[in-house]
Amino acid sequence: MKKLFNEYFFTTSQATALIIFSLPMTDLFTKNFLLYMLLFIVIIGSTFFIERELSKKYSLQEKAKKLCLS
Repeated sequence: MKKLFNEYFFTTSQATALIIFSLPMTDLFTKNFLLYMLLFIVIIGSTFFIERELSKKYSLQEKAKKLCLS
């Protein structure tokens, strides 16, 4: 579990933030569910694929530097 979390730390942190900040706006969330799903797929999908490629070569600290600069 620790290895999985280290490999996808940024993906899980962004997914958690998106879920937490979308819950208080339940009325807006239900009206724009497809928009939220599209945003979720684009943001989390792009982060996941970038992080997957960076995990092959870099440690968590080096990956953080690469993600912050890109």
